[in-house]
Amino acid sequence: MIKRSNELPHAIATQILTDTDLKIRVRVKVIRLWIAVAQECRNLNNFNGVMEIIAGLQMACIYRLKKTWEQVLKTKSGETFHELKELLKATQNWKRYREELKRCNPPVIPYLGMYLTDLTFIDDGHKDTTVNEGIELVNFTKRRQESVVIREIQQYQQMAYHFVTVPDIRAYFEQMRGLGEEELFRLSLEAEPRE
Repeated sequence: MIKRSNELPHAIATQILTDTDLKIRVRVKVIRLWIAVAQECRNLNNFNGVMEIIAGLQMACIYRLKKTWEQVLKTKSGETFHELKELLKATQNWKRYREELKRCNPPVIPYLGMYLTDLTFIDDGHKDTTVNEGIELVNFTKRRQESVVIREIQQYQQMAYHFVTVPDIRAYFEQMRGLGEEELFRLSLEAEPRE
C-alpha cells in the first residue's frame, strides 16, 4: 500500500506533464479532473486516495506551474482543492482530519500515514522497558498506546466497499506509471519556463 501511495502521485504528475502537449488549457483540464477524482474519493471516505492525489498535485514539478494554477484556482475545482488540502493538513496533530474521520460512517479507508506517524512518535517517545525496584519490565504503557492505534486501524477493516470492478478503469490504474523527479521537473520547465 505504501509503495502504491508513492507511485500514484508520480503517475498523476506524469499525466499532467506528458498528456497535455504543453498547453495550459489541457493541463488545467487534467488537474481539474484529478481534483474531481479526489473529491469523489472524499465522498467515499477514501482519505488515503485523497492524500495520494493531493500529493501528486503538490509535487514541486506541478505546484510550480503558476499560469496553470491561476486558471485552476479561478474555478470551483480550486475551492475544492483548497478544502481537501485543509482537511488533510498535518497541523495540530491532524486535528481536523481526526475529527472528520470520527464523523464518518463505514466503510472508510483512512490515511495510513497519520497512523504510521502516531506509531513512530509512540515508539520514539517511550522506552521499551521500565525499571521498577531494580527489575527491568516491559513498558506496558507504551504497548497499550500502540494497541490503541492498531485497534483504530483495524476498526476500518471491518466493513468492505461493494464495488463492481470496471475492467477498463482497473487496467488504466494498474498500467499508470510515473517518471522520476528529475524528468518530471525537466518537463515542468518545458511547460512553463522560469521567468
